Amino acid sequence: ALVPLVNDQDEVIGSKERDQIMLTDMNRGTGLWLTNSHGEILLTKRSLLKKHGPGKWCEAAGGTVEIDETYKSNIYKEALEEIGLEITNLTIGPKQIVTNYNSFFMQWFVGTSDVAISDLKLQPEEVSEARWFTRAEFEALLKTSPEMFTVPLVVFAPLLLNL
Repeated sequence: ALVPLVNDQDEVIGSKERDQIMLTDMNRGTGLWLTNSHGEILLTKRSLLKKHGPGKWCEAAGGTVEIDETYKSNIYKEALEEIGLEITNLTIGPKQIVTNYNSFFMQWFVGTSDVAISDLKLQPEEVSEARWFTRAEFEALLKTSPEMFTVPLVVFAPLLLNL
């Protein structure tokens, strides 16, 4: 898949095939921060087949924005593909640059859903498990076992927890 390369202003300056992207190439990523009416946070565990962060917990869904996509079209596609969730009415969260992990602009989307785990349709190549975490449990695990989570989630968790 062709991925747009961007400058530090998030302006497209070129493109590369996904497997040709270097750590110095800045590109675009999305993440879905999903909570339920009880304040729990939906996290997914990445498949062991994933190149980055295999077997680690991350946001509900997310991905790399491809050349023909917007941040918004990407997160809608990723949520449907990865966890079988058709999402609507998302709030656009803070957009930040992550430079300590494969330089990219990360656009967070924030939503609420009371979907049952049993109603999710996990894509095995992407996601091995999904689970609702209480806020207290998630915060405690971030402090005691940050290695359980992907780097972007650890980096952005403080910001996302304060939304």
